[in-house]
Amino acid sequence: MVGPCIVTAYDPERAALRSPTVIGRLRQQFGFSGLVLSDDLDAKATLQGDSIVSTAVDALCAGCNLLLLADIDDQVSAVTDGIVEAVRTGTLPAQTLSASAEGVRALARRYALTDRS
Repeated sequence: MVGPCIVTAYDPERAALRSPTVIGRLRQQFGFSGLVLSDDLDAKATLQGDSIVSTAVDALCAGCNLLLLADIDDQVSAVTDGIVEAVRTGTLPAQTLSASAEGVRALARRYALTDRS
């Protein structure tokens, strides 16, 4: 899980969950190959004055595979619509989203309960 802290040694401007540099280090330098989960997207420290939609898209572009988001008002719908728009405009590569979805499916298969009857 990456969160809202700013890791100044790697990226002095962006929260860790919005930083391709921080997530890249996690994967390349430390060899992490699992799913990267964002901490709470709507935390003030994470938003840094931006919209929840741009924060979510930034997190996905940076390398997060799963987004933690409270179901408040229409946030989930807004983020979903924003992700679709980001893919449509090329801001978020469709293959990035597809790879994340496959990683989530693989994790689900790994831990799926088998029929015990």
